[in-house]
Amino acid sequence: MLRAALVLVLALAGTACNAPATAPAAKSEAAPSARPAPPAKAEPAPAKAEPAPTPAKARDPLCDAAAAPLAALREHRGNAPVAYTGTPLQAWVKASDAATGRHDDAAIAAVLVDTSPAGFAFLRARIEGSIAQWMRERLKHAAEDKEGREAAWAAARCAWDVALKPLAVEVAGAEPGLAEEIDAAFAAGEAALASGDPTTIDKALLPGHEVIEKTWFRLAHRRLMSALAEAKEKSDPVPLARARGVFEDLRDRLKDRNTPGIAVVDTALTAPPTKVDADAIEREIALALVKRARKYCDEALTPAAKGPLGSAAAMATAAEGMAYTRVVLPDMSEKLKGQGFDEAAHLQAWQGYGEAVAEADADEAKRLSAELVQWNCAYQRALAIRECTSSADEVSAKAP
Repeated sequence: MLRAALVLVLALAGTACNAPATAPAAKSEAAPSARPAPPAKAEPAPAKAEPAPTPAKARDPLCDAAAAPLAALREHRGNAPVAYTGTPLQAWVKASDAATGRHDDAAIAAVLVDTSPAGFAFLRARIEGSIAQWMRERLKHAAEDKEGREAAWAAARCAWDVALKPLAVEVAGAEPGLAEEIDAAFAAGEAALASGDPTTIDKALLPGHEVIEKTWFRLAHRRLMSALAEAKEKSDPVPLARARGVFEDLRDRLKDRNTPGIAVVDTALTAPPTKVDADAIEREIALALVKRARKYCDEALTPAAKGPLGSAAAMATAAEGMAYTRVVLPDMSEKLKGQGFDEAAHLQAWQGYGEAVAEADADEAKRLSAELVQWNCAYQRALAIRECTSSADEVSAKAP
């Protein structure tokens, strides 16, 4: 069951792959399906009736109460004020703030007065982003805290199903199967929790947390870039306002890896729709995420590892590195195509590395890790990062 769950997660994160391409030399640094559908209504039968299905477990009261107001938010049209203050939706945002230390409710309240289409686009993105923060916090609790992990996992699943999964439709053309990847990771966690075995649970929830969270970042990244393209093509302030709201989902990923890039992106997003520089925004995000991916190319093999090969903690690092890499993979493929980079082969290498880590195959893990490091560093060079790193922050251009 443990290996099957990991292979499922990694297989969903990858594609049908070719043989690995030869990587350039570089300096190295030391589930089934989505949420089950409701049972079909049984036809009357002359014989004995089938047993009634087991009632579904309650999920998250905050999430369930906010489902209707959230649906109404999506259907909102015109310039009427949005129903937020005093609703279960606001209660959910406030709970998210309390759990994460953020101040999304205050930020949302401050923009309620803007009832223009652009104002609404920004508002909706901020509300959805706050719910994503709640999902992330609940996932972290489920992965790291032995108490209440089933309820936390269920709350995260509800946030995904009710508020965030519908957003995947926006990028279905560019990212087919993204929602199914997250669904499968949630389902694998639920199956592990049902087993009651602590090791099984850890080996599903720790990697699953990373896959779900970082795949959410991929969804946010694709939505951001899509909104910027739409804004420029149509000279439309509405998708640009949505892009400003969506960037909040990625802002903390730049901190400590490309901290100066946060201000660069904020400034770029204030440009008129036809003048916004999407390439510059994408680069600032990539500068941070490629460093985060670099850390997990080999962390399981270093003294910094949080657990030995074969452990849940080691498996989580491999899952996290692959998921981060997938966020930047289109740009990575574009920038490295002249060096023989093969996207499918790179995903295959990540998948093989994850399996080797899970099976405690040190030799195979080292072999594949070297390849992952080499390509990651090649991409860092293509982004003009001064030295291949997993942790160094960028320096502001104004710094001496």
